[in-house]
Amino acid sequence: MKYFIGIIPSEKVKESILDFQKSIKNNSYPYLFEPHITVKAPGGLTEDLQWIDKIKERLSSFPCFSVYLDGVSTFEENGVVFLVPGPKDKIKELHKTLFDIIDSKKTFEFEDEDYHSHLTLAGVKWGISMEQILDITSSAEIFF
Repeated sequence: MKYFIGIIPSEKVKESILDFQKSIKNNSYPYLFEPHITVKAPGGLTEDLQWIDKIKERLSSFPCFSVYLDGVSTFEENGVVFLVPGPKDKIKELHKTLFDIIDSKKTFEFEDEDYHSHLTLAGVKWGISMEQILDITSSAEIFF
């Protein structure tokens, strides 16, 4: 089993996101993944779970913050449409803290200095076409 660490939106927000995702033609993403913001990808999160105690200890003193959604964007080169969560600086700080605690090698292209917080809505990898990206982005801007 692979692990990751993420932020899950409130039930109300999660339902809105799922409704939107399911309205997108050929989008299998909402049937595979719960809406989430990945804060730490699987690299270094091993089956032995020894990393959990390190995380609990460090995060017990990590300052709390509220997460909000702040627009829509794309990873155009990867064919992904996503919601932009904020505050970007706090989420990135949380990612960096977890990345450093776990002392993992960069096994996911968007980790460490390349980390970019996002909440995926749809992507080519999950059934949409590149042609749909602009329409989905426009619809999401109106919807959210």
